[in-house]
Amino acid sequence: MSRPEEHRSCSFVGNIIYWSGTNDVIISRYRTEKCKVFWDKNIYWCEDGQPEFRGMTMKQWQAISNDVNSIVEDPLFVNPAKRDFRFRSERVCKKTGFVPFDLSKVGPED
Repeated sequence: MSRPEEHRSCSFVGNIIYWSGTNDVIISRYRTEKCKVFWDKNIYWCEDGQPEFRGMTMKQWQAISNDVNSIVEDPLFVNPAKRDFRFRSERVCKKTGFVPFDLSKVGPED
């Protein structure tokens, strides 16, 4: 996502990150603390357990000023296994200010 630079090289804000497999959210060859990035207002959900952030819990990750307004919670997709990412409820996404978009407008145009 980013590399060490003198300036902020990345802002990762207002996303829903949903996955299975490894619990570690950050898989990178760069050490996060050497990269000037800003992560916040994200929703994280790992089907296989609690997410880790470079081996830290969300609470530990937030304690070093990362993802301060982010949450770990099931975003309540209709059926992610079948790639149906509509929401059963918008209750969770409203906690971070995520605004659902019209999925019918996503994808290639005719």
